[in-house]
Amino acid sequence: MILYSKWLDLPINIRHEIARIFSISKKNPTHVQDNVVVSDGYTVKDVESALSVANIQDYLQDYVFDDINILFDTLVYRIENPIVLPPKEEIPDIEPIVTKLEVKPIKTNVKKQTKK
Repeated sequence: MILYSKWLDLPINIRHEIARIFSISKKNPTHVQDNVVVSDGYTVKDVESALSVANIQDYLQDYVFDDINILFDTLVYRIENPIVLPPKEEIPDIEPIVTKLEVKPIKTNVKKQTKK
C-alpha cells in the first residue's frame, strides 16, 4: 500500500488522472493548512485500496514487479509521459514480404539406398 503523503506530493492533475483511471471518488473538499494540502478530498482508505499491487499491475499489464513503490512510480511516469500513437488512418499498410512459401527439395550427393 502506498503512503498517502506520497499521493499528496503528486501534482493535482496526476492525482485526478489516477483517480479517474482507478475509479477513486472524491468524498470531501480539499483541506489546506499553512499552504500545505493536508487532504485532497480522497480518503486514505479509498486511495490505498484502489492503488494495490494487483490493481496497478493489472493497469500496467507488462510490469511484473511486486514492489508498490516501483509500481506507483512507474504508474506516475506513464501518466506523465504517455505513449502517443498516430491515428490508425495515418499508419501505412505494409505489404507482406513473403506472399507464398515455396518448398524446394534439397539436392545432395547421397544416393538413395534401395532395399534388397
